[in-house]
Amino acid sequence: MHRQYRLRMLAMLASTGVFGADVPVISLTQVPCQILEAEDGHDYRFFARTAADCAALNAASAADRLAVSRELTLVPGRYIFRVTNRGTPFATVFWLREAGFDWHNPVHRATRFSVSGGGLEAGASRDFLVELKPGDYVYSDPAQGMPPYRLRITKGIAVAAN
Repeated sequence: MHRQYRLRMLAMLASTGVFGADVPVISLTQVPCQILEAEDGHDYRFFARTAADCAALNAASAADRLAVSRELTLVPGRYIFRVTNRGTPFATVFWLREAGFDWHNPVHRATRFSVSGGGLEAGASRDFLVELKPGDYVYSDPAQGMPPYRLRITKGIAVAAN
């Protein structure tokens, strides 16, 4: 079975509760042009009517914001990433992938971790069930030009899970 298809099926099953309550849930909140939890809960209250507006705002501010953003650190295992669009006036996207993933590279698409989904209208949430191994990952909404927020999976103790 194709890897992307398997990941989409797992995400769908996670949203139905099939995997039970023992899988930790990482809640992420998308507001215009940012993910709140990655920026330590600081809402910049960006005004954007479209994803292109956000891309322009993020082009100007993302590097500075990323420098002070919070790296999420977890231990290896299964997680549900619950992503909620809170007040963004257009459908949002969520993309979690290995750091350095290049979607243009067919080898990366076939062998490296990546899960994504779009169409999150204002007020909507979507669950993504993933199994993460030790390493570095990033997550963002690429349509909004968000910075690649950092996620580290380490064999040590998780220090920043919600």
